[in-house]
Amino acid sequence: MDIIDNLRVQGVDEKLIEDVLYFRNYYGLEKDLEYRVTKSKTYFYGKDILSMCIAAILEEENILLSGPKATGKKLTC
Repeated sequence: MDIIDNLRVQGVDEKLIEDVLYFRNYYGLEKDLEYRVTKSKTYFYGKDILSMCIAAILEEENILLSGPKATGKKLTC
């Protein structure tokens, strides 16, 4: 399962997912930089948090991840 499938399984709004796909296609990723993007086998679970993060990124806002250890901050990144 890739990250887009994971968003669908969690019930993230399809319009947000379409916006993410548009963003990915519009900005693209150069072949020589692909090695810098890691592919995680584990995904953050939390529809509301993911939806808020996606909306913030698409609006060019910053996201501050804070909280105690083992709460999924790195997975959200």
